[in-house]
Amino acid sequence: MHLTSVLLTAAALLTTSASAGPAAGVLKFKRDGVRSPVTNAMRMAAGYGPAAPLDILMARGAGYVPRASRLEARIAPPTTSATPPSTVCGVLRVDQASGGTLGYISPTVNANGEFTLVADQAGGVVATIPNPLIQTANINIEVTTISAPIWPYFGAFISPNVVETNNFGTAANTHALLGPTNLAPYGPSSAVGTAFHTFNGHYAESNLETAIWTLNAATGQFSVNWINDAPAATVVPARMMWSPTQKNLLITSRVTTANFNAAYGIDFVDVVMTFVQNP
Repeated sequence: MHLTSVLLTAAALLTTSASAGPAAGVLKFKRDGVRSPVTNAMRMAAGYGPAAPLDILMARGAGYVPRASRLEARIAPPTTSATPPSTVCGVLRVDQASGGTLGYISPTVNANGEFTLVADQAGGVVATIPNPLIQTANINIEVTTISAPIWPYFGAFISPNVVETNNFGTAANTHALLGPTNLAPYGPSSAVGTAFHTFNGHYAESNLETAIWTLNAATGQFSVNWINDAPAATVVPARMMWSPTQKNLLITSRVTTANFNAAYGIDFVDVVMTFVQNP
């Protein structure tokens, strides 16, 4: 058979395979996975050498990965599933509820051992909270204060300088001061903890709570609850207030701030605390 006839036969086979599908038993594949209808026997009969080895996908099974895919796998960077950190750090910004930033929780406390504010974000106390991807409710805020480094939690404690109870209510004057404390277990106020306030010689606080904060992961704002002794473990929503005169913070469930100020003769304003995470 002349070379011209062989080539014409190969061309005819190519045309036939395009319409009727590949010839049976032909296992050679191109790199893009398209079957080649021209066998090595046909090439050699026409006077050409055998084709270079190609991936024989069918012979190697359905799970075989072509060379091109293996090359991509070698080039592509490995994918990893990183474990998020268990905690995040930042500062605590305090805004007036009606608008406007008042300052940031200070690493030093006032003369009564209560948290106060600084104007500069860079001067705010370092606060550590659970990663919001892991926990947002009933969290403890750890703080690194200069004044009270051995009381590392942002706690609320009842002050017995006036007639108070451990139970919040809309009509009660009960409030809790905010300052550095020891860790208290989640639940009704605990007398087992201590606060820097006590050791500053002003009041002997009665009970304290620390796991009172819930974080809105979308806004970074905290809401706060107090857990009453009676009825047992009743969770009472509270709000945070700041006195520009006394330079201190507290929480209360008194129905209005005006009523609270009338009872105590002080100038408290409602505030919101926001976690500002370090970059």
